[in-house]
Amino acid sequence: MLMLAPSYLVAEEETAEVEQDDAQLEVDAAELEAAKQKAIARKKQQINGYQAITVAGQEIDATYLEETTGDKHGIVVFFHDKNQSFENPSVITPLRHALPEHGWSTVSFAMDYTFEDNILLSASLEPNDASTAEPAAQASETEQATSEEAPKDVVMAEDAASEKEEPSVLPPVSNEERIEAVLSFIEAKDYPRIIFVGHAQGGEIAANIMAPLDKSIEALLLINVDAFASHELFETIVKPTLDIYSENASNAVKMAVKQRKKVMKLSDKPNYSMRMLIGANTSLYGFEERLTKVIRSWLHKQFLAEKK
Repeated sequence: MLMLAPSYLVAEEETAEVEQDDAQLEVDAAELEAAKQKAIARKKQQINGYQAITVAGQEIDATYLEETTGDKHGIVVFFHDKNQSFENPSVITPLRHALPEHGWSTVSFAMDYTFEDNILLSASLEPNDASTAEPAAQASETEQATSEEAPKDVVMAEDAASEKEEPSVLPPVSNEERIEAVLSFIEAKDYPRIIFVGHAQGGEIAANIMAPLDKSIEALLLINVDAFASHELFETIVKPTLDIYSENASNAVKMAVKQRKKVMKLSDKPNYSMRMLIGANTSLYGFEERLTKVIRSWLHKQFLAEKK
């Protein structure tokens, strides 16, 4: 005669097996994440001049290369585009490697374009209290109704889960905070001048930061930068500015450069100039050396020729 185990014992055994499987999955996921982080760390260490900078208790990726000529002309800070990183094989990386050979130290750093930064946040993009009040109220009522209807065993399970310590999640670091940390890092190096170079969308952020810091930033260089949100911002910049664009850049970029030239002319800003890279496309692949030469020559003319 077969003796069948009580159903509750079978259920307990199945539950124990599921819990054991879940625990193993958590261990496997943790080990995989640890291996992934180690691989990322090794890759970062292979980046020439990699220099993590601490911002609000968190480390952000950055690079720093010191000039190699003994002539401390200044330091160039790079602002990368939205869809790229602090290492860009066609723009930032070639420039930051080449300029130190001509007396210019370089810094690049990781920016967070997912963070709703006060630098570029328009009032029109801010949430409307009136439009969010009703959904919020409805959500509150739904949560209340759900909590009232929840079975006791579900509530007990939630209470048990809440007792587990949740991993602390640090708040996102804004671009403003990142730039402040980078400038503090630079100030400790005691460079005679700081130059901002912004690529694409990074150009507008560089200009926004430069405006209130105009006395400490000596020049602004823009590379294939689209139209700014406001022409008034550009009018406030009085330091030397170089607007570089590719011959085969998008029409939006070409129109933006043309408009900025017009604004600066009407504002009587003789320090503004523009350069077109003949034959280059938006990505600038294959024109890294030419781009470097244009920037190096312009910096020499602006800051070193007078000195001699």
